[in-house]
Amino acid sequence: MENEPKPVVTGYLAAGQPAFPSAGTSAPAHGAAYPYPAPLYYAAQPPAPGPFHYPAAGPGGNGSAAFLCRLIAISVAVFLVVGLVTFILWLALRPHLPAFAVSSASVSSFSVSASQQLSADFNLSFAVRNPNRKVGISYDEVAAAVLYGPEAISKTSLPPFYQGKGNSTVVAASFAAAADYVDADAANGIAKERSSNGGVVVFHVRVTAWVRFRSGAWRRTRSHLMRAFCDNVRIGFSNATSAVGSLAGPPQPCKVYL
Repeated sequence: MENEPKPVVTGYLAAGQPAFPSAGTSAPAHGAAYPYPAPLYYAAQPPAPGPFHYPAAGPGGNGSAAFLCRLIAISVAVFLVVGLVTFILWLALRPHLPAFAVSSASVSSFSVSASQQLSADFNLSFAVRNPNRKVGISYDEVAAAVLYGPEAISKTSLPPFYQGKGNSTVVAASFAAAADYVDADAANGIAKERSSNGGVVVFHVRVTAWVRFRSGAWRRTRSHLMRAFCDNVRIGFSNATSAVGSLAGPPQPCKVYL
């Protein structure tokens, strides 16, 4: 009995073998059991990030831009049409500037003192003609002035008036200067002309007004500032001390500007 061999028990490690493989040793051979449970899964690498896309505009973005473009296009078209119609009407009607002239002039109570004080009563008549056959002209805020050289001697305002197509109108204007001071050049110049120029003193007249051209089809334009320059209005006095004078020569035409 003592010499009988002992049976070999399987499933246990033989004496002298380590229970686990040490660090750096290879995995157990094929068919050998792991000393610890095998992992159920392996961690996979995350997928590469895809390209970033910006969010698309909302459903109302493109519609608002298109509406704004259409609105601008319509406004420009309307402006061009109105401008073209106005230009065509202007060419068809072709309004011309009115014609002004000093048709008569008289002066009374005229004197210039040694202290350079001027007194005078001027009475002028303007012949105003509308040369347009299709357009009337309205005059507003009409004003006039009498000057000697560059200095204004007297000013006045005139009533507004309207001229029909091809109409001629006479506009009267009265000016008064009562002991108004003038500069030395004006006082000396008037005295010199009265004594050495045959008693003729040369004055200048200015007329301003806001005018509008009117037509039945075209209605009326915007207001324009009209200026009439009536230069070299010659007033003749009988002698150097006379207080009364009148227009010397024919009516004096004026240059008209807008």
